[in-house]
Parts: sequence; structure tokens; C-alpha cells
Amino acid sequence: MIPHTLNVFIDGASRGNPGPAGLGAFAYTTDTNEPVFAIGYSFYRYTNNVAEYAALVLALHEIIQRGIKGPVHIHADSLLVVKQMNREFRVKDPLLQYWYQLANKLKAQVHCTITHVRREYNTHADALANRGLDEKIMPSPEFEALWRSVIPRSYWPQIRTSSKTTPPTQTSLF
Repeated sequence: MIPHTLNVFIDGASRGNPGPAGLGAFAYTTDTNEPVFAIGYSFYRYTNNVAEYAALVLALHEIIQRGIKGPVHIHADSLLVVKQMNREFRVKDPLLQYWYQLANKLKAQVHCTITHVRREYNTHADALANRGLDEKIMPSPEFEALWRSVIPRSYWPQIRTSSKTTPPTQTSLF
């Protein structure tokens, strides 16, 4: 079933800047108020701004995968992402430019609006981002392939290795 109108709330979180990051996306229909999806992922070590963009890309990707064309109302508590996506602010950071381009490419496939919402009205997406981060829930292979196909390898997260002088036997993403 394709809903009449879909409300989507997104949030990115970073503990440190950069630091371990998380993504959250929560969607429900306005006609039934039933949840359509609720996703929370851990997202390597990135800045909060990258996490916010990655959450937007995650939500748009999920909407497209489900065949939803719109209307969709996306709500984010990142004023920067909202203003950049609505072309009110320029995107100056080189890494954010890639995320911005990817988000716009996906947004072109969905009839949607992106609006700012105060943090206290974004609790579901925030909780999902933090749960993904706390539980180290890795993104789906499809989402990984999507962003890695667009973001240059030089901007991919660095894997932190052990501080031992001998070569590490394991690596950690956090």
C-alpha cells in the first residue's frame, strides 16, 4: 500500500565531532498514523553534519525502495541540512557537497518537501540514531553500496587500528 502522505523524521548523531555516528529515520502515514519504517544504524566515525546528510539519504533511499513517489514531508532538526537542501545556504564543505549531490539525486525521484523541526519534535528519529549507535547496527548492504558509489574513497571512514606496535589482528570501526 502506498500512503496518501508520508511524514518522515530524520536525525544524525555524532559523539564527538568527528566521532562515532548514528543515523535514524522514522516514517508514518498521515491517513492511519501507522509506522511505515523505523531505521537506526551506526555510521562509522563522521561529523554530525555528515550523519545528518546520511540520515536524509537513508530516508530517501528507503522511500524509493518502497516505491513511494509522494507526497512526502521530511522533517529534520538540522537547520543546516534543511537550508542547504532548500537552496537557502550554499554547501561549502567538500565532503558535504558529495552528500548534498546524492541527496538531491534521490530527492528528484520523490515528490517531497524538507522542513526544519525543533529537536523536541524529532524524538523518534533521535532515539533510532542513538540506538543504532549504541547497538552498533551496521547499515544495510544496499545503503552501503549507494553512498560508497558516490562518495570518493578518500572521504570514506578511516578504520582505527590497535595502538600496539605490532600489526593488529583485528580492526574496529569505532
